[in-house]
Order: sequence, then C-alpha cells, then structure tokens
Amino acid sequence: MADEPATPTEAARLDVLRGLGLSPGTSGAANEATRFAALLCETPIALVSLVDDERQYFVGRTGLDIIETPRDQSFCAHTMLGDDLMIIPDARVDPRFVNNMFVTGHPFIRFYAGMPLVSREGYPLGSLCVIDPEPRDGLTDLQRQGLKILARGVMLGLESRRGVKERAASEL
Repeated sequence: MADEPATPTEAARLDVLRGLGLSPGTSGAANEATRFAALLCETPIALVSLVDDERQYFVGRTGLDIIETPRDQSFCAHTMLGDDLMIIPDARVDPRFVNNMFVTGHPFIRFYAGMPLVSREGYPLGSLCVIDPEPRDGLTDLQRQGLKILARGVMLGLESRRGVKERAASEL
C-alpha cells in the first residue's frame, strides 16, 4: 500500500500500469466486457478494475456508480495475486472481507468472482469481476470459462492500447 516502500517488482508493475494511460471509465471495450460479464453471470455488478499503489479504479463498470475505491478495501487487489478465478460465495463469512466497508455497506457485496488481469511481463494489474449482493454457491462451468475468456480479451485490449502508446512515444 502507499505507506509500504515499493519493491523493484511493484515499481515495475506500477510503471506498466501507468503506461496504459487509463483513468476511471475511459475504455468503451472494458464497459462492453462488464455488460456481458454481468449478463453471463447473472449479477447486477461487473467491473474491470486496475489496482495502483493506493487505490483501485474502474476502467469498465456495470451496475456501480463509484469509479474508484481505496486499495485496502479492494477485493480485486487479492484476486490479482492469484493465477485463476477467485470465488467468494459469501463475503460476510470470509475472514479477509467480513469487515470490508463494501460488505458492511453499499453495495453490500456477498458473492464475488474475479479473474486476474496480468501484463505480458507477468505483472498483476487488476481483475475482471462480477459481484452480487446475494450469496451464491459459485459459477457454472460456462460462466467460469466465459469470465476467463472475457478477462483474456480485456487484457489483449489493454496490451494493444499500451503497444500503440509505446510506438507513438518512440516516434517522438
């Protein structure tokens, strides 16, 4: 977090993240991915979240008005450290999240499923997630596969954007 010294890996991760040049709500493709993820998983909320040193911010969102949250309250900051879907059937009973402000207050997260977004260098940047205020047993096989495919598509779009920015910068 902000009060911890940045490790060389964290500094490089943040450089890659900043290289995307994205701010909250700036990616139409990410918004399309969240709309489809919410439909696929039958959840009212879906997000494409990027996690920097102090916050997570949403470059795609469906069903949630806020555009960023503190990193220390972020489910996605946990998700991005894994290598597969992170599924939380009921956040009220998960010790990592039981006192989280988004579990005890709006949007009253109960069910959460997120897939890490990882750069070509292997740096975790954030996640594609779906959220429900009702607890759930999990996702169907189709929903799990769909979230993984959508997350790969989101990451391909982010990497493509990054490549365009890098080429433009090298031509200056």
